[in-house]
Amino acid sequence: MAASAKKRDVENKTKENEDVTSSDVNSDEDNVDNNDEKNEKCIQQLRSLLKELSSEYATDTVNGMINNILENDSSALGLIINERFVNIPADISVPLLENLMSDMKRATAKKMAYDFKYFVIISKLSKPKTVKKNKKKNSEEPEDLWSNQEEEVFDEEAMCKFEFSVAKETDTGLSGAWNEDDDELIPYRRVMIFEAEKLPAIIEKIKKFIAH
Repeated sequence: MAASAKKRDVENKTKENEDVTSSDVNSDEDNVDNNDEKNEKCIQQLRSLLKELSSEYATDTVNGMINNILENDSSALGLIINERFVNIPADISVPLLENLMSDMKRATAKKMAYDFKYFVIISKLSKPKTVKKNKKKNSEEPEDLWSNQEEEVFDEEAMCKFEFSVAKETDTGLSGAWNEDDDELIPYRRVMIFEAEKLPAIIEKIKKFIAH
């Protein structure tokens, strides 16, 4: 599969899941079991896509970690989909994540396959085309501009992650009114995996992040 086709698949797979799980609310927080239904076509495609993207864009160490997780049936991996309309503030992510965690606990109590060991989340972010000094990191790395600000917390807590540009498949990042001298933003996707047991602590950290 060509790199551009794989990137489009990420957009399409994520969009398909958004269409299935979104209703008339303004934000959506959902989870897809990537273990119990692994024989389903959609889940198999997602697993294969993660492997292919990881092989192409991740470091050797990260690629090895991701493949070990995907190939270990006893280490259930869940996909978290975090989407909301542009004008909805990050505050809404906290109750949605808490509801998601409660739903999974109830499902687990009913012996349903929602006892995850890891979660993966695919985040949207943009970076300036021209590299300038990153004030946060005091380096020459481009500053990350997150579509959903709270996902920066997932980034901090991730055990492994990798990213890739989707500039050829999407419009340039973040809409709005721009001056002629504003730097062009390049859209990226960042794939992050973290331990499921960290989710409660991540939610608490997001609460503090939003408060500031």
